[in-house]
Amino acid sequence: MLIHLLMSAMKRWVPLRREKLIRAVLSLSRLGFSPIARTRVGPMTLELDVSDEFQRNMFFGTYEDTTFPLMRRVLRAGDTYVDVGAQLGYMAAKAASLIGETGRMVLIEPDPVALAKLERHLASGYGQPGMPQVDLARGGCSDRAASLRFHVSPTLGHSRVLSDGDSPEDGSVVTVPVDTLDSTLEGLDVDAVRFLKIDIEGHEIDALLGAQKTLASGLVETVLIEKNLDYFLLAERDVAIFHALIAMHGFRAIQDTTPRWVDDQELLNLENSLENYFFVRDPAMLDGMDLDPPGSLDMEKVTALGQMAVDGRLLESEARSIVRVACWQDLNEAAERGERLIQANPTLDWFRGHLAWWHEGLGQFAEALVHYEFLAASQPQNASVAERIREVRSRLGADSSQK
Repeated sequence: MLIHLLMSAMKRWVPLRREKLIRAVLSLSRLGFSPIARTRVGPMTLELDVSDEFQRNMFFGTYEDTTFPLMRRVLRAGDTYVDVGAQLGYMAAKAASLIGETGRMVLIEPDPVALAKLERHLASGYGQPGMPQVDLARGGCSDRAASLRFHVSPTLGHSRVLSDGDSPEDGSVVTVPVDTLDSTLEGLDVDAVRFLKIDIEGHEIDALLGAQKTLASGLVETVLIEKNLDYFLLAERDVAIFHALIAMHGFRAIQDTTPRWVDDQELLNLENSLENYFFVRDPAMLDGMDLDPPGSLDMEKVTALGQMAVDGRLLESEARSIVRVACWQDLNEAAERGERLIQANPTLDWFRGHLAWWHEGLGQFAEALVHYEFLAASQPQNASVAERIREVRSRLGADSSQK
């Protein structure tokens, strides 16, 4: 209560005079005083841990302060707001203040700690004037339906889906359900999205790959998305793909912190590791923001780059589904579908190994040999592939002698 009263008093102080009091608040929290302070944002009351810098900025209304002017420009009463990575609900509360009780919010959050806070904050708004309809999805967004390893960071807002082999030293690792944004919105009968926000700590490309149907359909008017370069595998490639997966559907973007239009040069910008981008279908929506005229953006190249990313990931998704068929259903069906897939993408080496093994299991040694020899050419140092080739050739020889 003491910290809550101090923080409330500080809201009336100019920022330059807050610094000493903030240090005092942090000292009190270390002495055992509750660091929770409450503040009203739109129709919701938020309980914020002001020992955390991000939540302290939320309390003072300075968190993502370049984003809210864009939201205020775009969102109107009755609109639908979709938040992928809703965290504890601060941005949702801001959106709720604009779309009102005739509006709708779809909030998606996988972090169990943030989710518990989000549910409490939503409960504070139910029954309050101006509270929109809320659909809460307790999970994440990716390029497929799955269960993925998830790092629950001790710093709220830094939790994220883990890549293979990634083992963070702090926090905990749990498994969370994910689905595509396409499936999530279709399941909720969402037929229009005025504002889509995506902020999921490096998993944005995967989420965009799972939102291609939605983006292509014209349902979405504006997209705010964070580019987190720290988690990109190949920065030059992934920055371009990040933009292309949205821009290929007719969107133009500004970098909101400068702000400036994204052009061909900006597509490959690696200047900052963390940036927000705001995509609009109609550039006139941003008239009055004193932006320079949009620069050159070669949409043919952008579309080709985005489609290449989509095709590659869709093939990966199909390959995983075929492996499940082989494990649980029908090996013959898996082999037939696998042959069609490998013809479409001959370089899918990990899947080719599965396909060769299935052919062996079906006694189709000539077909298995084709795939093992392909792998041997691309992986000349792989001793296990060389061993499989010897074994399959031996089996083929035995079959020939018997005939």
